[in-house]
Amino acid sequence: MLSRRDQLQNNGAYDMIDQNQDISKLEIVEDKLTKVFRSKVMYEHILNGVTHLIIIIDDTLNLIWANKAAVEKCGDIIGKKSYKVYNSLDSECPDGIVRQVLEDEEVFELERSITFPNGTQGDFIITSSPLKDLTGNAVAVLQIFTDISERKQAEENLKKSELHFRTLIDNISEIITVLDSKGEISYQSSSIELVLGYSIEKILEKSFFDFVHPDDLPLILKVFQDIIKKPGASRTLKYRFHHKNGSWRVLESTGRTFIDDSGSISVILTSRDITERMHAEKALIKAQEESAVAKTAKQTIGCMMDPVIITDLHGKITQFNNAFTNLLGYESEMIGESPTKIIVEKDALKIQEAIKECLKTGFLNNFECTTLSKYGKKIPVLFNITVLKNSTNKSIGLIFDARDITEQKKAEQKLQLTLNDLARSNAELEQFAYIASHDLQEPLRMVASFLQLLERRYKDKIDDNANEFIAYAVDGATRMQQMINDLLKYSRVGTRGNPLEKTDSKAALDLAIANLTVAIRENNALITNDPLPIIMADSSQLIQVFQNLIENAIKFRRDVPPKIHISAERKKNEWIFSVKDNGIGIDSKHFDRIFLIFQSLHNKISYPGSGIGLSICKKIVERHGGKIWVESQHGKGSTFYFSIPVTGGKNS
Repeated sequence: MLSRRDQLQNNGAYDMIDQNQDISKLEIVEDKLTKVFRSKVMYEHILNGVTHLIIIIDDTLNLIWANKAAVEKCGDIIGKKSYKVYNSLDSECPDGIVRQVLEDEEVFELERSITFPNGTQGDFIITSSPLKDLTGNAVAVLQIFTDISERKQAEENLKKSELHFRTLIDNISEIITVLDSKGEISYQSSSIELVLGYSIEKILEKSFFDFVHPDDLPLILKVFQDIIKKPGASRTLKYRFHHKNGSWRVLESTGRTFIDDSGSISVILTSRDITERMHAEKALIKAQEESAVAKTAKQTIGCMMDPVIITDLHGKITQFNNAFTNLLGYESEMIGESPTKIIVEKDALKIQEAIKECLKTGFLNNFECTTLSKYGKKIPVLFNITVLKNSTNKSIGLIFDARDITEQKKAEQKLQLTLNDLARSNAELEQFAYIASHDLQEPLRMVASFLQLLERRYKDKIDDNANEFIAYAVDGATRMQQMINDLLKYSRVGTRGNPLEKTDSKAALDLAIANLTVAIRENNALITNDPLPIIMADSSQLIQVFQNLIENAIKFRRDVPPKIHISAERKKNEWIFSVKDNGIGIDSKHFDRIFLIFQSLHNKISYPGSGIGLSICKKIVERHGGKIWVESQHGKGSTFYFSIPVTGGKNS
């Protein structure tokens, strides 16, 4: 049977005492081991078979047991202080981790790099657990050292790899963005600042979609939702992305989905700025299209008989046809010049304004100006200016189609001279009519007066035939006087009219009705009206028109009481008035005749009057810039219409 010393040595606790120690101290150590190990042999077989380092430390920081792996790693360590065995715990005080585990009776885990007595090093996770006796008191601490050196090396290699990868990404011109399933940015390469001006911090403050142009956003969102549902899917899109300076840059992005270790789906966007490339492509396409359009335009205008010039959008002449050269004499010296070079100075500003207007509307027709030939000759032309467009409907220039109107201008001058003569003749005629009608009043009054005096004085001294002759003479003189008065009224329409001003047509109608009160009452006439507008008119003449038309409606009545209705309707830029009656009506063959002066369709006995009323209406309406007409059927009444421009007539 072994002695206690031999037993302790076999148990690995020999080194903690020297040979001078007495048996009582050995018994203390043995007692601690007995408390810790209840089935010593079984535990030793188990613990010596694992690769982890396992040691037991008592409450005085003595290592009282170690498994085979720990002894192989650390050498003869039984009975030594733990903080002298592995240097990484030198900083721990004796009542450090072990004391904490013993007091708290809880498991404590710590990761440390350790250098052992034999010079070996390693990274370990140290799990410290309390060991309790039968009474439940913690009497020692079990420490298990899990070697994580290889894992730490792998992590370090991964960090280096990630650093290398990140450095690589941050130094390429493409922008790398990682979006989570909600579109939030989980990673952004630093190239974003170089390309789009934003710092990574600024980009991460918002959603990726906040920087996409509103017009492109619906498509981007749709594609994102599509590919986020399909792991491994890939799409390439072009869209506009906001630059820090406020401009919109065109990005071409390829998005690919991937699933990380946790099963989360993300989208990796690889983007590049293709704005300048797009501009270059558009410029090339534009140049090609403009070249094709210019070639077609040149072929087209070469076949045209009228002079044609083509300019660019800056107003510089790029080409013209032979007809232009034949008209004005210019040749290649006009290429690159402005059209104002061929326009007389007084029209230069007009044509500049015309070009601006044409660029807004797309065309400008019948623009008249005077051109100046190479030899100084002034030639009036009529321009039609049209915007020249390419196949994408984009404006690339202007086409000036000119027409020589020299002969037309000569004809217009002759016509104007004729019109001037006619106007002068009309004015003289009106003046003559006024003077004649005015001067004829006195002798006619004398004739009528003396005839009436003769009738009264010699009525009983002459026979019936003489009395009849005198009656005819008096009637004729009276009618002549009425005609002269009517002629005087007719002539005054143009010479005595007032300026056109805002006039309440309802008020004018009311005054006309008031003037006809007696006739209306005697004939039981019913006059109604719709709401009537405010118009630009000579109020006194408008009253006369209403009065003449209503008076005619009453005069040319049937056997029933007259019913007359006045209304007005706006059509485009004029008011159309109507005066409708239930009278005898007019045959359509007489529609034009009734507006002629002194024309009457009926005998003077049944329908007395000079027949000048409608002529005066016609002249008044024409003075206002309108026209008058009638719609009627014989025996079914008539409707007289007249128009008044909304903005006022020619004499306003």
